[in-house]
Order: sequence, then C-alpha cells, then structure tokens
Amino acid sequence: MYIPDLKKDSDPYFRVMIPRMGIESVFYVALYDKRYISKNGSPHFIGFTAFIWDKPTNFNEGNLVAMEKEVDHIREFLI
Repeated sequence: MYIPDLKKDSDPYFRVMIPRMGIESVFYVALYDKRYISKNGSPHFIGFTAFIWDKPTNFNEGNLVAMEKEVDHIREFLI
C-alpha cells in the first residue's frame, strides 16, 4: 500500500495521525511466511514493514517493485 502524500488521503488516521509523527509518505509491504499455507491456499501473513519519508513522494511502479523486493533481504531474519 503506497500513500505518496498522507495529508491528501481520505482516511483520517493517515491524513491526521501519522503526519503528527513527522511522516508525510509511506509504503507498506506485507510479509508472508510461504512455508505455511492456509486452507484457502494463501501464504501465512506475519506482518508488514513500512518505508517512510518526511516529505511527499512520487515513486513510479518500478521503484515500488524494487523496494518491495528489498524485503526479501530481511525475510530470513524475521521468519
């Protein structure tokens, strides 16, 4: 989930609460443990990591995919 400018988001939590912490842009990346599969066939959700910035951003899809792949470098330490 990528929100390039939190102050323009429709959700009050993202628009008001998070910017109070000095965060202006956020990209949440879900973490899954692929060793465990649910009865629906989905990997087990274990949480998420967040990339945060102190100013609004404007990343393209390629940048977001690259950041999402960075999570693979820390996955072994989390699972």
